[in-house]
Amino acid sequence: MERNELLGATERALSAAEAVLRQARAYVGERVMPGGAIDGALIDREQTAVHGFAWMATYVEALRQIRGWASRLDREGEFGCSEALILRIAFGEYLAQLAGGIAMSQSEIIRPGDLGLSEAEIAPLREGDAALLVAGLGEARSRLAALVGEGSPASSSRDAHPRIWRSAST
Repeated sequence: MERNELLGATERALSAAEAVLRQARAYVGERVMPGGAIDGALIDREQTAVHGFAWMATYVEALRQIRGWASRLDREGEFGCSEALILRIAFGEYLAQLAGGIAMSQSEIIRPGDLGLSEAEIAPLREGDAALLVAGLGEARSRLAALVGEGSPASSSRDAHPRIWRSAST
């Protein structure tokens, strides 16, 4: 997938994830805010759904932030192969988990159905650009590992954490 194609695909996949998140918010909101105000007793009763929604919202925000990072690098002419692979891996992994289940702990997984989402409502996370990003996940991981093994870290990693790089090389 070429750079512009990847950036477009991640933008569309992020829109799909945001739409699914809005639907999940509405369903969880119905459970804990039946009259429009938060009900503490209902929050306690629906703790798993509320906790799961928070995880889902965090994943969508992480996608938003990593896409912003990639867009900034692209504007600055710094969006290379390593950065593209990092973006693709992040999107592929998080989209797969949003659609199939997010591990909140070693023994607790929140699945879309636990939040009231139907298969039809999460379909955008399994189709189109999202499906392409998930399908290429294994290959992208292998390619990034090979680049790192060759000593080619992402260009922005050195700038983002200069002390780590200096201490690692001394």
